[in-house]
Amino acid sequence: MKIRDADNTTRYRNHILVKTLKNQYDVFYKLKTPMFEEEETVTLNAIYAMNPFHSIRSKIYYPESTFATGLDFDYKSVWNMNGTLNTTTPFKGLDQAGVNIEAVTLT
Repeated sequence: MKIRDADNTTRYRNHILVKTLKNQYDVFYKLKTPMFEEEETVTLNAIYAMNPFHSIRSKIYYPESTFATGLDFDYKSVWNMNGTLNTTTPFKGLDQAGVNIEAVTLT
């Protein structure tokens, strides 16, 4: 069932909330479309912090009840980073895939 208003047009709802703390940003995003009646179509939870490295933590759900992608990433520079990306795939027999990234420069 599509969400329609009085003009018979399809409605989409966006909601974003950004919280700022000392050296940290929290982002929460939701998109509601007619594609899923009972839940949000896409949700994103992300945290960016600088303490002392740059740190990014993010999770995306599509639809709201189903995990799609997650990222945990810390970096100081291109030569000093560590992170993990996990995602779901549409391929039968390969439901999830992931990658670990690590770059360290020794001085």
